[in-house]
Amino acid sequence: MTIRDISEFTGSLKPRNRFLLAAKIPGRLQQLKVNIGDKLTYGQLVAVLDDHEYQQQMEQARALLEVARANSRAAFQSVTISTRELSRVKSLRTSNISTVSELDTARDSFSLKKVAYEVAKAQLAEKKASFKLAQIRLSFTRIHAQWRNKRAHLIVGERFVDEGTLLSINTPIVSLIDISSLVAVIHVTERDYYKLKVGQPVNITAEAIRNRTMKGRITRIAPVIKESSREATVEIEVSNPGEILKPGLFIRAEIEFAAHHNAVVIPQSTLVKRNGVTGVFRADLAENKARFIRIKQGISNNGLVEVLTPKLSGDVITIGHHLLEEGSKILVPNRKSNSRRHSGGSTKTVPGQHRGCCQRSTLRA
Repeated sequence: MTIRDISEFTGSLKPRNRFLLAAKIPGRLQQLKVNIGDKLTYGQLVAVLDDHEYQQQMEQARALLEVARANSRAAFQSVTISTRELSRVKSLRTSNISTVSELDTARDSFSLKKVAYEVAKAQLAEKKASFKLAQIRLSFTRIHAQWRNKRAHLIVGERFVDEGTLLSINTPIVSLIDISSLVAVIHVTERDYYKLKVGQPVNITAEAIRNRTMKGRITRIAPVIKESSREATVEIEVSNPGEILKPGLFIRAEIEFAAHHNAVVIPQSTLVKRNGVTGVFRADLAENKARFIRIKQGISNNGLVEVLTPKLSGDVITIGHHLLEEGSKILVPNRKSNSRRHSGGSTKTVPGQHRGCCQRSTLRA
């Protein structure tokens, strides 16, 4: 038969993306335009803060900017006049009309006016920056929802404040989540850790949503196994058509590690240990004896065990084998009456012999 190595894990769901929308500046929350469960589009207005103070700051910055512009124009005019004066004095000096002292005075005046103009330009740049900052701070009073993937539609997951609340910097207002697909978080023990691979398919079921299986795949495997629990965290991306699944739901994740087709399998109940060696007792029907056969196990699942080696066929003993040793005598009723008189794994006692029962279980590849 086909036997599969399948393990089931439990975990919970979390949104693929989640972030908090917060205030960048302090202020009183004047309007909150969204509520829990609302779907948002990129750039949508979410909240408005009281902006009177920031309006006033911007007007003040605008006035100071105008003063700086006027000072810059005046300084430029002074430099222009000083330039003409210096040229005139140089011309007169060439004709020996002006003195060397007058020429030096004109040059010094030009240098001072030029420096004053540079200072005025720097002050103008400063006031422009202050005005721009005031504009930005004013824009922060209108809080918009923005995220990386502009085409995605996010949902308001939580609401933390009400209108009228006095907010400080970075005070969360609402949380935004993306549940178009979710992330299932499970914890895997050491036994299964090395069977996992990124991209492995996973079947996800939630007890709250019965008769519905969602498809997922492993996206991240933690490189650390925690010493406290001996488990590693594994994240699974789960498709969520119709957004039926919700963050926080308890889920079960079924992962198939391997599937062996045409495998030889035996019931789990047939396994025994003798001298630390695992094997089975096969019924030797020719000599009516129990033969201990050492086996190498493969996949175990649903009460069945895969036999990798040796090539095994025939009848195996399922009940009473704890009384048997290699070569123990057994009595097998004739096969025609076995199913009628000894069905259900009953045993037949033989005087002077060990008791044992074999189950007719033809193993075929």
